[in-house]
Order: sequence, then structure tokens, then C-alpha cells
Amino acid sequence: MVQISTADINKQLGLDSTGDATKLLDAEENNETSTIISALAGIGSGLFKIPEGIVSLGATIMDLGGDTNKAAEVEKFFAKINPFDELAEKTTAGKLTEIITNLAVPGGFAFKAGTNLAKSAIMAKQSGKYLDLGGDAAKAINIASAIFANQMTLDGRISKEILTSYLEKIGQIETQYKSKKQKGNYIETTKFLARSYWQVEPTTAISLIKQNLIALNEGRNPLFGPLFEKAFRSKYSKGGSVLEHLSTLSKKEMTKVLEQDTELAAAFAAAKLVTKLGEVTSPDTTEV
Repeated sequence: MVQISTADINKQLGLDSTGDATKLLDAEENNETSTIISALAGIGSGLFKIPEGIVSLGATIMDLGGDTNKAAEVEKFFAKINPFDELAEKTTAGKLTEIITNLAVPGGFAFKAGTNLAKSAIMAKQSGKYLDLGGDAAKAINIASAIFANQMTLDGRISKEILTSYLEKIGQIETQYKSKKQKGNYIETTKFLARSYWQVEPTTAISLIKQNLIALNEGRNPLFGPLFEKAFRSKYSKGGSVLEHLSTLSKKEMTKVLEQDTELAAAFAAAKLVTKLGEVTSPDTTEV
């Protein structure tokens, strides 16, 4: 197995030498550009393959020679575009032409490429086939992968980039990021079905919480450690730990939380994935 020192782990997690989690999670939560660049870097490196039929302007800009910063600029701009606005295509085409021209592409080609790309991107967004790198799912994946990066699996410690790639693919396969509720005609009374883009079962979330509370009570490092507490303390800490508060939720309450809180749902999806990938030993022993 790959062995990494505590100092190396802190460095990769974005912590200082004392393991202070503040810098990491503040950056992950507040920097939209960082979220988009992280996703684009995964695409550029080949860690994340864009599914067939899905459109990404950022990836296209990189194919034309742009760097991740230029690609992120386009994604941030397009994230704010209403695809059903009558001026959406014209506005997008203008921005794309400007960006492509700055890549030293001849003006005539830049205009034509910008116009064609804008049309395809607007159509993709209208039909739900645009890869959203700047929305709530992307931010949630970035936070979840930061929390659980460097957990030990059977193949060594899992990197943030690989964890991000897995979560992106799971969401695309499960829901294509179009819904957060398991499809079907049913009335939930005692059995509550999967929620979130990653289709996390409420019973799975509750089971993970119980397992981690047992580990904590036995003096072992829980998977839901200090970084998890830091990320969700403001939402779920009611005088105790986040883990303790979540353990009091009923299946019905957990179902509602998973549907409404995309970031927490992504965290549970990541925790489930890491648990399945093998033996879990937390490298994060920072006090919060």
C-alpha cells in the first residue's frame, strides 16, 4: 500500500502543519472558480470522461487551446445564462467569440465557432444535456471530495481528484443531475426511498452514522471526522457534534435532509463509496 506521512496528508488536504481545517473548507465553500477549475482539471487530465451526448463549453475551450482559467471563465458566465431567454444564444455567442479570439484564433473562425458552440450549448441546457460544473452538484462534490480525500482503501489512499471523478460519474449515471428523488409511483409512509443526485438511501445514511458513532465511542477514528464536523457544524450542530445530531433524525427526516441538502448528500455518497472501496482508517485526527 502507498504510505503517506501526516505532513504530506495535511499538505494534500490543504491544511497547515497543525492540521488546521479552516483554510481548506473556507476555500472549498467560498470559491466558485476553484470548484469549476477543479472539475475542468479532472476533465483535462482524463480522470473524468464527459458522457456521450453531454455538452461542456469549458472542455471545448480547452480543446481549442485555452487553459483551465479561460475555460472556467466561460463556465461561470454560462452558468448564469437562462437558456430560454430570447437573447441567450446571442449573448453566449458574443462571449465565446471574445474568448476564442483571445486564443489567437482568426476572427472569422472565432465568430463562426462561437456562434455554433453557443447554439449547441443553449440546446443542451434546454434539454438537460449540459454538464453543469458550477452548480450546486459541482460545489457539493468539491466539498465532499475534500472531506474524504486520502482515506485508506485497498488500493492505497484515494486522492481528491479520483474521488471527484467517481462522484461526478455516479451522479451522471443515477440521475443525470436532473432530479433528487427516486423515480416511481409510490406513497412513502414507513419506507423512504433514495434521494439526491447520487441516490443515497436514507437507511444507508443512518447506518453510516451509527457505524461512525460506534467507532468514536470505541476510541477509533471515525470516517466522519473533524473535516466533516467543520463543513456542517453551522447547519446541524445543536450543542453537540454534527454526527450526534444527525443520529437523532428519523428515516422521514433524513429523507428530507438528503433531498434538500446537496452538500450533505454528496458527503454521504462519498462516505459510502470510500467504505465500499475497502478498509477505512481516517488520516484526519485534527481537533475541531
